[in-house]
Amino acid sequence: MDWKSASSYYETRLSDVLNIQHFAVDLAKLPQAEVPSKLTEILLQEAREHLTYAMSINTYSSQKLENLQLDHKEK
Repeated sequence: MDWKSASSYYETRLSDVLNIQHFAVDLAKLPQAEVPSKLTEILLQEAREHLTYAMSINTYSSQKLENLQLDHKEK
């Protein structure tokens, strides 16, 4: 698998994970779920951390792709 294919694959998987986590947080916030506030806070903190991580990966991937495109243009 080349770099571009691998990047696309993992970007899709990461997006799926973030969506699932988003739904888990939404469910935890529902009063009917009776999730303790401490657990909801942990879910929210983890969601923030994962989103920050995803954003840094996206930035790195974009920079890597730009560098590859520049390298290709120079040849």
